[in-house]
Parts: sequence; C-alpha cells; structure tokens
Amino acid sequence: RVYAVKLVKIKKTGVGVEKLREECARLSMLNHPNIVRYFTAFRFKKNKFFAIAMELLKGGSLLERLQQVSGPLTSSQRQREAQTEQWARQVASALAYMHGLRMQHRDLKP
Repeated sequence: RVYAVKLVKIKKTGVGVEKLREECARLSMLNHPNIVRYFTAFRFKKNKFFAIAMELLKGGSLLERLQQVSGPLTSSQRQREAQTEQWARQVASALAYMHGLRMQHRDLKP
C-alpha cells in the first residue's frame, strides 16, 4: 500500500508534539468519502520531524482541476459547470460532516 506522508518540522510548527498528536486524534475520528483518510502519525529523525501518513490521492489538487484547460471540462460550458457544482457539493458535504462533529477546517483552499 502506498501512502501520502506529510512531514513537518516540529520546531517550525510553533506547538509541541502533544498538540500535533491531539490534531491527529481529531483526524482519526473523520470518516467521510470526501475527506482524506488518516492512518497514523509518528516522530521521525530523532524527533526533528512529525510525520502524518494519509490516504494517497492522485489527480492533483482541486485548484489544479479547476484550472485544467484540456479534458472533459472543456468539452462544454455546461459540463464544466456541472463538474464544478459537483466538487462544491463534495466540499460542502465534508464541511457539514466536520461541523456536525464540532470541528472546523481552518485552512480551506481550492
């Protein structure tokens, strides 16, 4: 199995390892089809880095998809609108799920 791993320098986060672990505990509670799945977290390289292993998603970021100039999104304005609407609904669904758990995202971007 292949994972995406986010590495952060612990000192650069401005918070301690305990706060990072608390964040990962919240991530582990999330189970929604439009939210990247969290697997585990650990300290790495003599506690210099904090690693977060997550589901690997292929296909680029939402921003990259919105900016695409080739492929199915350019076949017609209506198809582009329909795809953009679908993505907006997926984001809204994920946010509503998180809000239902009394969580907020704080770093939402396309």
